[in-house]
Amino acid sequence: STRSLIQTIGRAARNANGRVILYADKMTDSMKAALDETARRREKQMAYNAEHGIVPKTIIKGIKNTLQITKKGDKKTKKMTKREIEQEIEMLTERMKLASASLDFEQAIKFREQIKKLKGN
Repeated sequence: STRSLIQTIGRAARNANGRVILYADKMTDSMKAALDETARRREKQMAYNAEHGIVPKTIIKGIKNTLQITKKGDKKTKKMTKREIEQEIEMLTERMKLASASLDFEQAIKFREQIKKLKGN
């Protein structure tokens, strides 16, 4: 689908030298739409970077011990009232929308997952 292609292409774009190669017998409508949207976003991002003197570079992070992080998080868990849960969901929803609007889809997904946990899904 167009959405899946845009997400995959966007993930590769997070790497300064990232590339996406699409293999197909013919150009589908989804591929055309995804490539058009990617070109539009790239043009917008390049203009923003030029205006603000930004030179894209790949972020290199160390590997975290997720088991340790999870254990720490479990200790901090406290019982929330129904109203506190609703307020937290509202706040996370707003942050998710802002992250999506700024094309930070990884962060938006993290907020969405937190919302799911709070809703018990």
